[in-house]
Amino acid sequence: MKCMKMIAWLLALVLLLATVPALPAAATETDAVWNTVNVEEGGALVFVSANTPVAAGLVQLTYDSSKLTFVDVKAEEQYVAHISVNAETAGVVKIAWVSTGADAEGKAYSLLQVRFAGTDGTAVAVSGQAHRPDGTVLNVGVLNRAALQETIVNADRINTADYTAESVAALRKALDHAKTMFSNALSTQAELDVALKMLQDAIAALILKPTEVPTEPPTEAPTEAPTEAPTEAPTEAPTEASTEAPTAAPTEAPTEAPTEVPTEAPTQKPSAPYDEPSVTGDDFPVGILVTIMVLCAVGVAVLVVIGKRKENDR
Repeated sequence: MKCMKMIAWLLALVLLLATVPALPAAATETDAVWNTVNVEEGGALVFVSANTPVAAGLVQLTYDSSKLTFVDVKAEEQYVAHISVNAETAGVVKIAWVSTGADAEGKAYSLLQVRFAGTDGTAVAVSGQAHRPDGTVLNVGVLNRAALQETIVNADRINTADYTAESVAALRKALDHAKTMFSNALSTQAELDVALKMLQDAIAALILKPTEVPTEPPTEAPTEAPTEAPTEAPTEAPTEASTEAPTAAPTEAPTEAPTEVPTEAPTQKPSAPYDEPSVTGDDFPVGILVTIMVLCAVGVAVLVVIGKRKENDR
């Protein structure tokens, strides 16, 4: 029995050692094969991309056949030598490919482009695996693009007029980079994450324009101007105007105007009627003189008559 158990353990160990070389090596975090679904007007365009050499692969695209219709597959000839497409089942497209063995030198490159026509470009899902030349198995991942897309939309809605020019310039630079990464089907998840972080940091770093300029004048003007103007102007101006102007005008005007005008006018006016005959009637003395002369003549005549009568009586 002990011999049988020993033989069984040895056989198990041999089988385990024989299978170890056949196991795929673990992929590094930077090696990836992924898909990107670009929603377009009237359908969707699905990209299958990689940033590491791939020998072969198989992807399956599942879609809502009531909303989308499979159109065609385009392979990048530089990296794909042969493809096999199976679209017999409605709602499922299976694509197998064999690589040319070309090395992209660590850069992201496109393998396949699958086009769908329809009314809802979001009704598509992709899954699959790819094999590296060393036997590494890579799952065809789905990029998380929703967070970046939402942040881009929010950044476009920001009223940049409220912020300083420097912070707005940084925001625009990060926003342009994020849009470029989002629209590029070859962008990796790491690149999308970096673009998202840059855009979020730029939004957080926005600096509002100084609001103290509009708010300071209202706070300073009411406190300084009202306090100085009411205290100085009302105290000095009212006191001088009210004490000097009222006292000077009422006291001088009533005393001079009533005393001088009424007194002079009555004294001079009544004398006018008596002075007017002597001033305007220059002939008045002549009339008196004539009267006197006439009286004298009459008197002389009377005397002459009386003298003659006396002589006659003698």
